[in-house]
Amino acid sequence: MSISHLDISVRYSSGTYIARNSGKTASCTYSPDVAVKNLGAKIFSTKQRLIITALHPVSYTKPGVYRISPDPSQMCRQCRCNWYEACQPSCHWVEDDLCSACAGRDS
Repeated sequence: MSISHLDISVRYSSGTYIARNSGKTASCTYSPDVAVKNLGAKIFSTKQRLIITALHPVSYTKPGVYRISPDPSQMCRQCRCNWYEACQPSCHWVEDDLCSACAGRDS
């Protein structure tokens, strides 16, 4: 858990919003925010809550830039680790509020 934020390029083409970053893509026909959210799930995982900010909103004629970052308020219910301060190097979310290191421990 080390990425603090990513800037995502979004363009509109043939009725579809396409979000891209580092060779990964996601698309949506009705919202650039959903395309960015779907790409964030591919990069960070579906369990990680994200903050999405439009730095330069996409238009029909110009690409946009959106920033995604892990939500710092998402914490493990047992050890209180989060994306920025993981309790172990390979720690990841197994539930919305439970990290992989604590998943096997007794409550």
